[in-house]
Amino acid sequence: MSLNKHEAMALLRGTAIDLDQRVLDALPGLLDDAMARGATLGSTGSDSAVSLEWPVAGAVVSVLLIYTDKWKCIELNAPRSGRGSGLAARTERALLRALPQHGGTIGSRPSFDLSALALKDSQLALADVFDEIAAASFDSSLGYESGLPRLPWSPDELRRLRAVANPGCITLMDRLAAVSPEQSTLAELSPVVGRSARSLAALLGSLSGMVRARFERENWPFNVKQKPAGGWVYWMDERQAIAWHAARGEGSQP
Repeated sequence: MSLNKHEAMALLRGTAIDLDQRVLDALPGLLDDAMARGATLGSTGSDSAVSLEWPVAGAVVSVLLIYTDKWKCIELNAPRSGRGSGLAARTERALLRALPQHGGTIGSRPSFDLSALALKDSQLALADVFDEIAAASFDSSLGYESGLPRLPWSPDELRRLRAVANPGCITLMDRLAAVSPEQSTLAELSPVVGRSARSLAALLGSLSGMVRARFERENWPFNVKQKPAGGWVYWMDERQAIAWHAARGEGSQP
């Protein structure tokens, strides 16, 4: 079951046992950092943990579990086989750099000490973990084909997309339309949007999920391709830019 931030915090506070107040105070920011990098919040069904979930190759995967009860830990929950295996390995490496191990087994379902969040350095380190998860989530979406069609976007559909997409995605697409047909990397788009390249990757991963679920298509309203030397570039062709400007009520000009 999906949760909003208020519901997630109510669950975590309701199950907290002898938890340092500094850790409780840090939890809303932790959830904000995760959601800013493409996570959705979910219940485990037992009211004992909040699940942090990311899209992985077309499916939503529970990557981390946060416990504030007697366990007081963050547990790696991503699957070790199938579509989530690469993300699980990358997340584990990032967590080992960020937090002390609490229990479990490395290479299986390790957990990490939640009490470390009383320290600002650990809070920042965990934000880096979310960046790594977001990047792995995005990488999985680029190589995944849902079977949905690739369809041109009409100005009406783009107006609907503008109404529901993350503001960072809107700024990114505004930029691509303005410089069309120039190609841009995430590093080049990062200062325009005001997010790190990894955070932008998370937004694009969530955009993929929205496009598939709400607009029943595989393709974004812009183009992406991998460069021969590695990395990805993004751009709008003239037709796409005209449609995007029309959706903004600006005719065919930026």
